[in-house]
Order: sequence, then structure tokens, then C-alpha cells
Amino acid sequence: MATIDDFGGPGQALDNPPLGGPSGWAKAVRDAIRELEDGLPMLAFEAVALDPGTQQPTIDQVTVGGVTTVTIGIPATMLGDDSVETIALKDGAVTSAKIADGTIVDADINASAAISRSKISGLPTSSVDNTLPKFDSTAGALQASGVVVDDNDRLRVASGSSGGLEIGSSGVLNMSGTGGPSGISAPVGSTWRQTDANATYGSLAGLLWNKVGTGTAEGTDWLVDYEGRWVTYTATWTNVSMSSTTARYTRRGKFVTFSCVGTLSSAPSGAVTVTTPTDMGSDMAHGPVRLVRSGGSWQGVWFYASASSVLVRYLDDANTWQNLSSTLPASWASGDKIALNGTYEIA
Repeated sequence: MATIDDFGGPGQALDNPPLGGPSGWAKAVRDAIRELEDGLPMLAFEAVALDPGTQQPTIDQVTVGGVTTVTIGIPATMLGDDSVETIALKDGAVTSAKIADGTIVDADINASAAISRSKISGLPTSSVDNTLPKFDSTAGALQASGVVVDDNDRLRVASGSSGGLEIGSSGVLNMSGTGGPSGISAPVGSTWRQTDANATYGSLAGLLWNKVGTGTAEGTDWLVDYEGRWVTYTATWTNVSMSSTTARYTRRGKFVTFSCVGTLSSAPSGAVTVTTPTDMGSDMAHGPVRLVRSGGSWQGVWFYASASSVLVRYLDDANTWQNLSSTLPASWASGDKIALNGTYEIA
């Protein structure tokens, strides 16, 4: 009966490989070994690539637990094109050095590969949902930015944590976020909308902002316009108790127009003042007052008392402005009203 020794013996080099080439040689050896299977308890076939320095193929056999494994070593110099199948490759044998540059294409990468972005050159190492990467000053390195394309196809440019600029899907330039445009540069004459409600300005949404200065500060370079929409505010009275007060205002640039009506629960105890919705910018501010009682009414005027409050006075029969009191301009009763309104420049 023929044995593996007929092929040169375990660990021996095989001279004159059959068929003149590695692919034909491997096939011939495999076919020959199959003819010997009647003399082997169980046979396994394995082909391995030898070190480049080895010039001749080898054949070896090891029997463990009744299983004989025949290992054929094929020199790398004898491997022809398309002569090695996957089964003949050792796990981990294909290294980066064995892959030709420029040969890996998109189709070679599994869709579920989940390759870490840190291993792909040119991508930021971290990101925020919908956020575009940006270049920093360190040799073009990329990092996450505040530029966002949101789920409504709007481009937003954040300004700190309060908001930023937004180009809507229709091309309209808006400002997003709950804060104002402080710190945002724009050409003088720009008019932008703020899409989100701004708690500082009456929680109004869709505020119109006008760029009038070359800087970036609100109140000087950026001026807001409520466009006639009224906003309520809390008016604080001194020297008089009110059962209710209705106070509201609107803004347009540097000017505020306000209205305040208080219903008395008791008579004034001294000079009456009331707060304004914002600080006034001039001590020359003044406006009309109407004092309403069940027995009649009087005209009055409010004067600047402080940056944030006005003094209510009335005109007596001698055409002199007087402070209110419990009996002036007449005896007061619960339910009487003090109403004032006017326009002033913001500080």
C-alpha cells in the first residue's frame, strides 16, 4: 500500500512538483492523498504558504486522536494568479502590507462595518446630531461646530447657548433661539426675524430685529420691533392700593408706548407713583393721566420720577399741578380708577 512517504516523507521537500506549477501540483497531491484514504483512519487536508525564503514545497502528516492531517506547504514564489482559495488562507494571514494601495473600494466594505470615525482621516472625532463639522486653526483639523441643518431643512448658526442665525427652507433669514442677537454681526440695515419666543421681550415669537449700528449689542446696534403687538407687564404702585391693574406696552426701536389702568381698593396715602415697563432714557418724559371717580373725572399728567417710575399729578382749579392724596382732587372710593398712557425713549 502506498503511504505519504511516497511523496518524500513527512517534513521532506517535494522535488519536481507534478504538472509544472503550484496549482496543478496541489491538485495532484490532493488527488493522490484521496487514493490513500483506505489506509488512513480519517484524513484532513490543509495547505499552507511557506516563508518567501523557502523554494521547494513540503508535505507533512500528523495523526491526533485517529485523525490524520496532511499539510502541504507551498512556497509563495510558486503561487500563481487565482491559485489560492479562501480555505487555504491562515486566519490573520492577510495584513495591510499584503493589500495593494488603491484597491479597496466602497463595494468591499460591509454596510454594517460600523467603522469608528476616529479611524477615518478627515472626519471629526465627535459630532452632534445634524451638526456640520468645521475647520479649526490647527492645520485644518476638523471638529464639531454650532452649524446645524435641522429636520425642517433650516440652516442654523448658533451663538453661544442662546441661539443664532437661521436660513429657512424658503430662503428667509431668521434668528433662532430664545435669546436675542447680542454678539451677532450683520450689515447695518439688515432686518431679521427671530423664530423662537424671546422671554426677555414679552415671550413674543417672530420678533423683528433691525441692525442700526456697526456693533453687536442689543438696544444700541440691534433694535427690536413688536410691530404693534401688546405685551403685559407688572406695574407696581406706591402710596395707593389697587384691587387690580391692567398694564401693557409695545416697542418699536428705541421707543416704548404703554398703557396702565389701576382700580383702587383704598384712597391714596400720599404722592402716587407707578413703574414703567422699561427704564426711561430722558427725565423730560411725561404724558396724560385720567382720574375717574363715580362723581366725576379729572385730567392729570405723569412726570418722570426715576428711570423706572413716573409721578401721577392732577391740575387743580388754579391751574397748578398737585400730587394726589386721600382727598385730592376729591375724596376717593373703592372702585375709582387711575389711567395713564404715553410714549418715551428707552434708556
